[in-house]
Amino acid sequence: MNEFSLVTISSSILTCVQPLPLNAFSDLLFYVATREIVSLSYCDLTSTEIVAGTFTDTEITEDELQYITLTGSIPNNLKTGNCFVIKLTDAHATEFYTNPFYYESDTVKTSLLEYGCDESQFGFEYGTTKAFPNKVRLKVLLQYPAFPQEEKIYIDGNGVRHLLYSKIDREYNLQTEYFTVDMHEKIIIALSHDTVKFNGLQLQKTGAYEINYENEDQLSCGTYIYQASAKLTKNTTLRNNNC
Repeated sequence: MNEFSLVTISSSILTCVQPLPLNAFSDLLFYVATREIVSLSYCDLTSTEIVAGTFTDTEITEDELQYITLTGSIPNNLKTGNCFVIKLTDAHATEFYTNPFYYESDTVKTSLLEYGCDESQFGFEYGTTKAFPNKVRLKVLLQYPAFPQEEKIYIDGNGVRHLLYSKIDREYNLQTEYFTVDMHEKIIIALSHDTVKFNGLQLQKTGAYEINYENEDQLSCGTYIYQASAKLTKNTTLRNNNC
């Protein structure tokens, strides 16, 4: 499985990881490195099944991948506040588990990240799967929109000002929750993709992703976690060019 995917697939349930929020099954799109997943269910952290699930999949024959789309609505027994994992079972009865998730009813506290490339990059086999982006909800916020401006003014012989050129961007400050260094690396890689969308808005990272190592916390297992910030700019620039 891809080590840089924000949806981790493993043969056992990971314990020292942070659960990701999930508001709807449509929040999640991911790849599995097999074309043989035949069933899906939701389990607690002891692998005890909570409820069976349904999914649709697209087989990516060239790359031996299976693109998973969860279907249906999140059932009430996953909305308890407890963590759960997605168990995937293949045609050989081999079981795989995702990293933990939890139901989050308040989408204001989170952002929906969608990312993809026009060709294979970072270990993601995008070469034949351009129509299939990754999608996951994260505890990150886009804050404090600013509008960087650039303009050029011409003053004619009569002292009258004329606008020759004007450019306006829309820039956001991305602020994360406390994450492990491994999680920050995965987010940086996601932000370095060709197409990056937060809550449907296409953005581009235009400043360094900076981890604040001076302000730390710890998971119960002892792993240190940190906040980070970055500058993201709307992909479309507004222009007025009179030249």
